[in-house]
Amino acid sequence: MEKKQMSREMVCRQCGRPLVQNRTGRRRYFCCDPCRRAWWREHPEELHHSPEATYIINCRQCGKQFTSYGNRNRKYCSHKCYIYHRFYLEPEVTADVRSALEKKQLSELPEELKAQVIRVLNESK
Repeated sequence: MEKKQMSREMVCRQCGRPLVQNRTGRRRYFCCDPCRRAWWREHPEELHHSPEATYIINCRQCGKQFTSYGNRNRKYCSHKCYIYHRFYLEPEVTADVRSALEKKQLSELPEELKAQVIRVLNESK
């Protein structure tokens, strides 16, 4: 019995701690989640991304080209570009929000828009 268990024992790829494999299920390569994340962060070349699922997209806000994996519908390279495009460039919001934010007077905005702007400003902090 001891011999069978020893043959299934391995070491963690990241830290080298011994691993005891379960009799059933997937094989373990890491002792814990932090070791697994650290190893994958240090070895990005080991990722096997499908070229068909990699999309090169131009950001709608800044025009920068970025890569999106698995999501062909992405429109912005970052959350910052999304917020700027949404609250500064949409025609129905542009003038009101821009003037209110420049004057730091949210009281001039309609209630529904004010709540939305406050929520977004709090999320971006």
